[in-house]
Amino acid sequence: MSTAQDKFNKTFVEFVDDLSAAQPDSLELRMYAVALRGLMLASPDAALRTFYTEVTTPYAERILARDEAFFLERDYADTAADAELVGKIKEVYAGMGAADRDVVCKYMRMLVLLSRKVFEATTAA
Repeated sequence: MSTAQDKFNKTFVEFVDDLSAAQPDSLELRMYAVALRGLMLASPDAALRTFYTEVTTPYAERILARDEAFFLERDYADTAADAELVGKIKEVYAGMGAADRDVVCKYMRMLVLLSRKVFEATTAA
């Protein structure tokens, strides 16, 4: 596994853990954190590939531009691999203050950039 892929996986788990900590009563986020770790053990590149396909490819420019309205108002049910999780993240995000929203944006930016780095290296090879 590449260093960028390792960093992606670590960052993704940290992101979900931080969201779960922000919403300690959210069974959905805790379950997703456990499922994500299991997925990464079974197939270390599965989360990365799904993120790249479902998030980076269609939404990278909006995420990198920190288009908050797009994030809050967009209905992802037609494209998201896990629309329920996206809905939960949107719900948590909507209730956050500016500083916490900034943290979420930084995580999303990092995940987009790391997924691009892995796939650009793969296609260039």
